[in-house]
Amino acid sequence: MVGEKAERLILHPRDHGCHEADMEWIDEATWRQNAMAALNNTGPLLKAAVWNAGAYLWFSGLAPTLSDGLSQAGAALGDGKALHSLRQLQAWRNGLTMA
Repeated sequence: MVGEKAERLILHPRDHGCHEADMEWIDEATWRQNAMAALNNTGPLLKAAVWNAGAYLWFSGLAPTLSDGLSQAGAALGDGKALHSLRQLQAWRNGLTMA
């Protein structure tokens, strides 16, 4: 990496079909309801969920490109794998005990 020049990369969800109007914050219960809807592949936070999950898949190296990450995220939300992963994490958390 010595001698390589860094390149600035500006990403915007709008450029990848993942942009909607910002939602007004109401309260945690409303956010939770909308987040669960996104995990069920619907609702006003769906595009934000695809954008965030897709970007993290790409940043972490689990997807070779941002486009691939967005596709993987959309598929995980669409087929229920994302919701299943949440349920697994909740079950794991509920099984923890403080000794």
